[in-house]
Amino acid sequence: MATGQLAMSSMVYVDFLPNCNYGDFIQAREATQQLRTLLRDFRSMLSSETWSGFGVYRSKMEMIVHLVVNDALGGRVPGFKAVYGYLDDLSRELRNSNDEAGKTFLRSVRWGIDGFQMFKNMDTHAQTGPSLANHVALVECVKRHWNTVAYVQMETIVCCLEWLHGSLSRLQPSDGRGASPQRQPAFTPQVQSSLPTSPHPSATMTRTPGASPWSPPPAGGSSQASWRVPTSPPMLSDQAKTGSPTKTPAPVATTTSSVNPSPVIKAAELKKLTTAVLKELRRRKELNLRPRHYAKCRNETWCRSETCNYAHGNENMKIVGVARAIAKGGIWKSSPCDKLPNCPYGAWCDFVHEDDNKEAILWIKTAARDIVDHTYVAENGLSVEFTSGDTVTILQ
Repeated sequence: MATGQLAMSSMVYVDFLPNCNYGDFIQAREATQQLRTLLRDFRSMLSSETWSGFGVYRSKMEMIVHLVVNDALGGRVPGFKAVYGYLDDLSRELRNSNDEAGKTFLRSVRWGIDGFQMFKNMDTHAQTGPSLANHVALVECVKRHWNTVAYVQMETIVCCLEWLHGSLSRLQPSDGRGASPQRQPAFTPQVQSSLPTSPHPSATMTRTPGASPWSPPPAGGSSQASWRVPTSPPMLSDQAKTGSPTKTPAPVATTTSSVNPSPVIKAAELKKLTTAVLKELRRRKELNLRPRHYAKCRNETWCRSETCNYAHGNENMKIVGVARAIAKGGIWKSSPCDKLPNCPYGAWCDFVHEDDNKEAILWIKTAARDIVDHTYVAENGLSVEFTSGDTVTILQ
């Protein structure tokens, strides 16, 4: 059937950008703008009644995936075909670390990629010869509903782009194609994946001196033990393998926390801060967005976007910082960044940089500890209960 003459299903009006944080995780600013343009172009194709052909959609998808992978790996990915090698190596790393959540995300990305390629190949070889399966009926059905099919396939990729970028950027080249692990885990939230997924009393923790109040206990261990996010490669510990409790080493401390005592924050200030942080986190949840990054917006003097992922002004930096610390738990600013001096995340990295305002970070971590009673992992994100009794769910 000729291009543009197919009776397709109802047009799909979507915006992919909010589901990948508007590409703000991309290191190169030009690449960020290019990603946004490609996703908007794809959206425009879905909202059009014109049939462009499977190849056009597949090509656009490949450009998007290659751009993200290439940026994560420092510009050393020559083309889309080379992407497969890095995805294979990431898959091996996730299997070795038993990262079930990461494996799910990677399957989502590959399923979306394979779908675009499969339907293009079906269309090409639908009637090649009598010995081949007849895919004509299936291809015609897919064409009629292509707007919806393409949206689902693309969304399974887009919603995992930020995770994919972060995971690949933590891998080192091994033979010019593959990757080998660095110290930083490919997917840090994996530690929480073994925790209860419902608000059950056992999911809460007993607050212990010096422990983070929003850090759940390790699976199989004592509820008195504070949970720590490992700073080594995401390998299973003996405790996770055997189910028996083992002594958990303390995390690498920041230079500030090891020298200066925790600041004392007045009750009135904590009450005011709780209200502001609750408002911040609830609004981000309403917008279906994760907490903002602890960094100032480059355009803060005129930026009024509700979906901006950065802070605006010094006071807002405090609120955003506390919200970020709550969302990331013990991992936030607790160990040195292992990608220095070329960290792709710059000022908004969740790990310690030498030029961090350590006094401000210590204040933020103390405030976050003081206003949160406990957290637990729920089906729709991280559930947080404040000392005030208020609750909020944070997207992870």
